[in-house]
Amino acid sequence: YDSASEEIELLHEKSGKIAILIEAVRAGKRKYIYKCKKSVLKQICEAEDIKFSESDTVENLRKILSTYYQAQEQSLAVHQNKTMASNYDIKVFDGDNWETFQQQLECVIVFNDVPAAKMVPLLITKLSPKVFESLTYSCAPEKPITLTYSALCEKLKQKYEKTHSPLMDRAEFRGRNQLPTETIDDYLLTLRKLVKGCQFKDEEDQIKEKFIEGVYSKMIKFELLKQGEQLKLDSLIQLARTVESAYKHANGEKDISTVSYMKPRRNTPKLKTGHQKDRNSQPTNKNKCYCCGKDNHIKKDCTLRNKYCSECGQRGHIYKMCQQKNNTNILDVKCEEEDGEQALDAVKDLYTEYETFSMHSVSKIPPFILEIDLNLVHKVPFEVDTGAEVSVMPLSFK
Repeated sequence: YDSASEEIELLHEKSGKIAILIEAVRAGKRKYIYKCKKSVLKQICEAEDIKFSESDTVENLRKILSTYYQAQEQSLAVHQNKTMASNYDIKVFDGDNWETFQQQLECVIVFNDVPAAKMVPLLITKLSPKVFESLTYSCAPEKPITLTYSALCEKLKQKYEKTHSPLMDRAEFRGRNQLPTETIDDYLLTLRKLVKGCQFKDEEDQIKEKFIEGVYSKMIKFELLKQGEQLKLDSLIQLARTVESAYKHANGEKDISTVSYMKPRRNTPKLKTGHQKDRNSQPTNKNKCYCCGKDNHIKKDCTLRNKYCSECGQRGHIYKMCQQKNNTNILDVKCEEEDGEQALDAVKDLYTEYETFSMHSVSKIPPFILEIDLNLVHKVPFEVDTGAEVSVMPLSFK
């Protein structure tokens, strides 16, 4: 027997089982198969659940086992390649934030035990086409693949690493306020990123002051200012999160920065007796001019028929004849003396007809649109901007 045969016999005799021999073959020592006797080969086939015939010769059994273990090795290699590929899965460097990319790439190299000979190909495959083209020009007349990993990293660093100026970084940090759609956590993360290059000695205090100053919600800012002196940064952040979460919960997950406006809701007056009458319910003259209101002519003969109304903006009448102005109805209330309570209720309801409002959180307040005839084919819509949707004064103001 040669050394392999002696080793097989020793394993077989020592263990009394075939398991150790199978493990050795699985580990790549397929040469053991060609040194085993037929009885041992049968035991291996049975242990691996490989079909064979009792009439198979030793050579056939060795061929069956060799083919089986070769297929197993290939399958394992494919699996390892897929695993390694997934371990190499980092975002392609597109020229933004070289320092972060380099740290990620070095972690991949360490984690996968990438040999030095494969570090340059790995780096090149993780560069975008635009970055690789720029690197090629930087390395000319040599090709990037011929340089060392350190040399390529140095060239990429010179090209894409930003030069930091503490003064510029501080100006950017102090000018950064929370955006209306930005959460507390996102804003805090941005501040921590910006403060990195500011070189503050009291970094946490600077973040704390800017966080209080730059938070968008007045409600959150009020709570932070009220307790900011006593709380550290972590406690202050937790307070802001609590207020933000409580507001969203109370308002059905609506944004804390949503605009609110008042929408009028009219109530129908409850009157015992009464009747409506039009403010201009006086008898009209059939020959009365609808443009100026005089009785001695009709509209087609009126010299003011092309004038524009200052009330509705339409052409064909003047202010005092505007139907839009005159269509306002008033309520003439008549109540019996003995029914004082109901009369008082009616008057209160009359006041509340234009006083009752309901709050609605909206993202946009609908504008007032007025169409004006400018001697064109179509009327032109204009938005009326009065500065406020509702004019309000106290009931006691007289």
